[in-house]
Amino acid sequence: MKQLLSFFCCVLFMTLSAQNYNKITADQHFDRLEYAYAIEDYLQQIKEGKATPRVFERLAIAYKKTANYSDAERYYRRLAKGKNAEPRHVYAWAQMLKANGQYDQYTRQMLRFVEMRPEDPKALSYKADLETLTSIRAQKPKYTVARSGFNSRVSDFGAVRYADTLYFASAKAPMKKNHGWTDQSFLDIYTATIGPDGAINRSKPISERINTKYHEGILTMTAAGDRIYFDRNNFTNGKYVKDSTGVNQLQLYYANRKNGAFAKAEPLPFNDNQYSSGHPMLSHDGTYLYFSSDRPGGLGQADIWRVYIAKDGSFGTPENLGAPVNTAGKETFPFLKEDGQLYFTSDGHVGLGGFDIFGYDGEIVFNLGAPINTGADDFSMRFDPDGVSGYLASNRKRRSDDDIYRFEVIPPCTANISFYVRDQTRAPLANADLIITNEKDQRIEIVKTDAFGGYVFASPCDQNYTVQVMAQGYEEITQAVAVGQANVVENLALETALDVEITKDRVLLNPIYFDFDKWDITPLAAQELDRLVAVMQRYPSMVISAQSHTDNRGDNDYNLILSDKRAKSMRDYIIAQGISARRITGIGRGETDPAVDCKQDCTEEEHQLNRRSEFVIISQ
Repeated sequence: MKQLLSFFCCVLFMTLSAQNYNKITADQHFDRLEYAYAIEDYLQQIKEGKATPRVFERLAIAYKKTANYSDAERYYRRLAKGKNAEPRHVYAWAQMLKANGQYDQYTRQMLRFVEMRPEDPKALSYKADLETLTSIRAQKPKYTVARSGFNSRVSDFGAVRYADTLYFASAKAPMKKNHGWTDQSFLDIYTATIGPDGAINRSKPISERINTKYHEGILTMTAAGDRIYFDRNNFTNGKYVKDSTGVNQLQLYYANRKNGAFAKAEPLPFNDNQYSSGHPMLSHDGTYLYFSSDRPGGLGQADIWRVYIAKDGSFGTPENLGAPVNTAGKETFPFLKEDGQLYFTSDGHVGLGGFDIFGYDGEIVFNLGAPINTGADDFSMRFDPDGVSGYLASNRKRRSDDDIYRFEVIPPCTANISFYVRDQTRAPLANADLIITNEKDQRIEIVKTDAFGGYVFASPCDQNYTVQVMAQGYEEITQAVAVGQANVVENLALETALDVEITKDRVLLNPIYFDFDKWDITPLAAQELDRLVAVMQRYPSMVISAQSHTDNRGDNDYNLILSDKRAKSMRDYIIAQGISARRITGIGRGETDPAVDCKQDCTEEEHQLNRRSEFVIISQ
């Protein structure tokens, strides 16, 4: 990651002679951002007994700048554990603990910092982001990651595949001058062909027309392969350009290619000598160039920008992607998949380490979680044309140098739910309607069964559904279905629809008729009661109260006795059909509960309404 940090800042100073170099102090190296050399000098001061809190702090910063988070944590710890520890030291120590994957200790130190500075924006941000970090750590892995076999002993990153060629940046050039920030060679762009079996062949520098004695790094290419865009130190026509503060910034260049040969590289017209622009990425249709820059108009230290490329090759005005992609931190290394989804590197969003890789689907930014991200620095994720594999860079296995890693998307876990709809005889029911609803009560499938009464639904693993099944002439059913990580078979049995209306508290039958002054069950009455028996057989927990009513003609006591005999006669008939006596009672109401309270002025129609049998649902 130290190459990423130094590469984006790209602060270069002219090389000094050995005589003058020996006169430079540790602080001068530090101020010139030559951190590798400053570290050597500060360690020497400690060895000589000249250690001070300032030396420890600058040494910790230098280690952090070179992405040696282990040693940075060690020196921040010495500062933060002292009697006069400052909140900024506690915070810096916590960040290094997080970068080293020591999350429990990170939490303790951040809580300590919050107690010291409760209103500090960083403290408020920590409290707000704690739940998000916990969620990221709990994510199920969606990728496999393995270190590539073509890494060198120094930093390699930015690998991207075009056709059968791999392009990447490396500091392995043996003849280049070392960069004071990292004490490694300046970066060049390398290429390597990819064999039919996926093996990476020996790499070589891309071209002398592209690589110079300073940094060249991230590359992107048109679909036709006839033009590349890349970033380089501001060095054109042999002229080394510095900004007003003496800093050489990173700039964007393009070079046309014909018959495999590159033309002279030219700077893009919207470069600004005062600011860095790098990490180019073309959209798949070639109409936009995405890049990272610290130019004015951004939200933080470095933002993702894009610029329109017209058909004539001219460029529009760069536009900032804004929030939620960009933050107050650094957003770098944009990459666009063919489906338009953006991936980028950031230290401004909530993550597992210093720099994490994030995705943006047009609505929300999401952390890719482990193993893509670690407590170390992870960056420059780029997919292969297949969209399911690619390369990223990380210093997870080395204290400071970056390596290229190969990643592959883990195929999503799916399980089939095989629905089979049958009737009571187990005969298949074709064209039955299935409505499948998820846990969010969203209908996700409305289909009909095939000629065999079946339907196969492909589901992500570990899901819960409800399925509603309907077929003409059959009772509708609703059933819960749970699917884990194995296929599921659901047999759904439908029963013939009952020709009976059932309300919330009644089973509605046709009128039950008795002979005058009798309570015997007539054949017509038996037909209706058989329908009630069918309902009670269908719903075995249903409890019914059979209630008989009379009109108000005749003696009250006589009507009550007659209705009670009729109710109990209906009860006895139902029991005789096999229904448990615990599920049916018979009660005579006489004329006490008329359906129509017409007193003594009832019409014959009203008398008929009052002469009735009701079947009240006590429980279901």
